[in-house]
Amino acid sequence: MNNGWLCFAEDVLETYAWGKLSDPDNAPFEEHLLVCDACRNRLEQIDEYLRVAKSAAAALVVDHTRQNTLRLSRSTVNLAVSATAITAITPA
Repeated sequence: MNNGWLCFAEDVLETYAWGKLSDPDNAPFEEHLLVCDACRNRLEQIDEYLRVAKSAAAALVVDHTRQNTLRLSRSTVNLAVSATAITAITPA
């Protein structure tokens, strides 16, 4: 235990959390996490933040997709109404 001080820079912890830490650095870092409460706890906080951020981003994508679908549906209805109106006033 290291009395609350982080042994690794915040960017190293974030890089690891994103799964982007280089292979040669992974093993020593993971070994360190086994014995360092401060780094392990901070990594858990970062992991939780990333889970929430990813969930929020996914919700925004779904909402945006739904809005685009609704917008497309309205456009399709407007086009159909316009076509019907033109057909109704066009002599046969």
